[in-house]
Amino acid sequence: MKLWRSIAVVVLCAMVLGCVVGCSRITYTVSFSGGIEPITGIKKGSTITLPTPTREGFVFLGWYYTVDKVEHRFTEDTPVDRDYSLYAIYERDFSAYSGCPSATLGEPNALSLDAVGVCWATEFFLPCNPTHSYDDWERLISLADELCMAKIRIPLNLSSFETANGGYDFSSDEFDGFLQVLDIAQELGMKVDIAFSFAEAKRDSATVSQGVTALIDYLVTQRRYNCLSDVTILGGIPQNSAESYESYFSAIDSALTAASLREGISLISAFDDTVKEFGADVISDEYARAMYYADFAVNAINDGTTSLYASAFFDMNVLSDGSTDMTSQGLLGNKSEGFAPKPLYHAYGMLVKFCRPDSLVFPMDFGTEGVSGTYLLDTNGKSTYVIVNNTSEEVLLTVKGTPKLSANLRSFLFSKDTVPSDTALPSLGADYTTYNGDIYITLPANSFAVISDVYEVDR
Repeated sequence: MKLWRSIAVVVLCAMVLGCVVGCSRITYTVSFSGGIEPITGIKKGSTITLPTPTREGFVFLGWYYTVDKVEHRFTEDTPVDRDYSLYAIYERDFSAYSGCPSATLGEPNALSLDAVGVCWATEFFLPCNPTHSYDDWERLISLADELCMAKIRIPLNLSSFETANGGYDFSSDEFDGFLQVLDIAQELGMKVDIAFSFAEAKRDSATVSQGVTALIDYLVTQRRYNCLSDVTILGGIPQNSAESYESYFSAIDSALTAASLREGISLISAFDDTVKEFGADVISDEYARAMYYADFAVNAINDGTTSLYASAFFDMNVLSDGSTDMTSQGLLGNKSEGFAPKPLYHAYGMLVKFCRPDSLVFPMDFGTEGVSGTYLLDTNGKSTYVIVNNTSEEVLLTVKGTPKLSANLRSFLFSKDTVPSDTALPSLGADYTTYNGDIYITLPANSFAVISDVYEVDR
């Protein structure tokens, strides 16, 4: 009996001793994100000295149990009672933006943006361009489709369909080229602005209004085009005419109305400041030209322009001897250059694609020359921010008072380092972040960014 008691006492003592020793050996490990070495061998209830990591451009906020920085913060006063995996949480350091240009969004312009488009010449298939082929034509159509082009302007002279005896011939080479462009617009769902010029001949307002009405009637009634949205009467009146521009405009308006052809078609005066065409200024440096017109386009939209057109989609000879070309105006090169894209194609193409029709326009004023921006809200509630730095220095900018920022925003940067060699639009994102409803963006010298959640584009 005494033996059994002795054995029991020994076993009990061993168990107690094992428990004491085992408990004294329980330690914990605290692991850290970012490749920082873990701290091991921590006794229960102990506290530790935490590492302080750094990240360029950010402020370290602390260590957290979870990545979402909600309540679960681990500090140097937290007793260690288990193993922990801690995450470093940072916040963008915006102190560098203090004192830099900023813009606060206010109320939208009274007029919405109708479209950002291009002028499309009608002379592609004329005899003076014998090297042009239908394959070339299909390539141009494909590019227009890739840009989701919503509107084009087609220049047209009345002389292209008038006959010597005062009649109308809708079968000439020039007019056939005009119809080819209309066919494209109809197929791709683009709206069309026909820009009439009649100053090259001696015609009175009655003759001019009759010709314009005959053409629109032919296009709408016989050809069944539903893509016509605008008729622009360009400035200038026939030589030696005693009538004013206003009398010509009024006569055309009256004639179209009498023929019931005004429904769905706007008649636009050459002096209407809400419609602008650009591209005639000669700037030899193609990249500088692209930035100049990107800045011009944004400021024009902010100033109330509703329809904006680049003066030529592609370069092309327009005289039979080839002595005159449009090499300074197109977004694309000419046939001999394989219609290669110029920097302006990529810059303006970003505006064409993301500045959607009928968008509300919220101007941005950064108070700095060469720095401009606009915010567009389309009919589907999608947002597009366009911010331009046409200066020789990098700039840090803040956009304040933005609407609820979508989590699906994507950014695209146009700069000398991001211009593609092909017809793809720039894909590299801009250096920006959002915080508390503000946008903080760093733009390189002579660059601009588009930030948008427009994915599926409706013309």
